Amino acid sequence: MSLTQRIQKVLMNIKYTLSFPAPHTHYAEIEMHISNMETNELDLKMAVWTPGSYLIREFQKNIDLVEWSTDNGQWLRADKTDKNTWKIIVQNHQEIIVRYKTYCFEYSVRTNFVDESHALINGAPTFLYVDGNESSAVEVEIIPLKTGKISLLRYRKRSTTNGFVWHKTWMNLLTHPLKLAIMLLIFLRLPTFLMNWPCTDTAIAT
Repeated sequence: MSLTQRIQKVLMNIKYTLSFPAPHTHYAEIEMHISNMETNELDLKMAVWTPGSYLIREFQKNIDLVEWSTDNGQWLRADKTDKNTWKIIVQNHQEIIVRYKTYCFEYSVRTNFVDESHALINGAPTFLYVDGNESSAVEVEIIPLKTGKISLLRYRKRSTTNGFVWHKTWMNLLTHPLKLAIMLLIFLRLPTFLMNWPCTDTAIAT
């Protein structure tokens, strides 16, 4: 690991925001807020494997465009340097925002699915990572539909008015799929004991 990568690993803060503003299109939208950077460039990568099945995967095919911005509000296109890597020249900025959408319409234990009723999200096909920072701590904030909020049954560190914040590492995200109930009508009639069921990685809309 280079000196630059070691500095990144110690200082860089990464927060993902995952939302579903138009679930009927089967897209999940992701923002990465990256701060405390001490580097001129970043390589963002998408995993090509998933736990339990180490065949080469093509998760990056579901991402159309990766953009980034500083506090000036101008969005720039990240350069795709190979099939699963996007390079960003940050020009000494210490904080940037990266955004992208991923298409989610394959229902399996390794892929993503989103529609108006729910979302099944796996880490590998969803979260880009900064090369060299795979084991660094990250935050994930999940934003539900405007009609309600989501409660995480375990691993919750603090609630927010929009959803919840999950503190993990990127490697943990690969091994903890999230099943998000984002249609309130289905769950309003659930008994109270089901809302408190001790599932490790399920979120229920309330």
